[in-house]
Amino acid sequence: METIVKITTKKLTQLLLQRHTHAGQPIFANIEYEVSARLKKTGNPYPDVTKKTRMTVMLNSEYETGVVNQLKREGKDESEYRRGENSMPLEFGRNNTIVGFFNGDAALQYRPFDKSNPTTEYFTGEGLPVRYEDIQDFLPSRGKADNQGTEKQILWNKLYMKNLRSMKIDGVRYEIENENA
Repeated sequence: METIVKITTKKLTQLLLQRHTHAGQPIFANIEYEVSARLKKTGNPYPDVTKKTRMTVMLNSEYETGVVNQLKREGKDESEYRRGENSMPLEFGRNNTIVGFFNGDAALQYRPFDKSNPTTEYFTGEGLPVRYEDIQDFLPSRGKADNQGTEKQILWNKLYMKNLRSMKIDGVRYEIENENA
């Protein structure tokens, strides 16, 4: 039976910061988060749409190692990789690279697990479901990294902890309950 713990964002952030994990040792977790869908404004009849996503992720892994390993799997040389600019550099604590801070805000750093089969649902500002087909023309296009040199792109994401709704790690599901939500 799964253990479920109700927790605030602040307490979960502290719990993750205190976790001792060797650098580069990936940890699998399931996360659910909700963020703005960032729909285009022009002609969009659905303002304030959010997207809720559930997926399996790897925490505490290293981006550059993932890219270099993928290059090797594809039979390519490491020199194909050109280091890009990190647009959201995080300041990490000494225990791990799971949670860091950007401009004072806590953020979860993760790599989507390849076989994660993420699910995404969309909702209006009032919490009503919106069909993907109704908003697909307004969704932003996702760019592809052109510096990796890989055929298969290595995805790397950062998520503000305030957008996390739940996390399952080490057999425990943490459900976020914030006082101001």
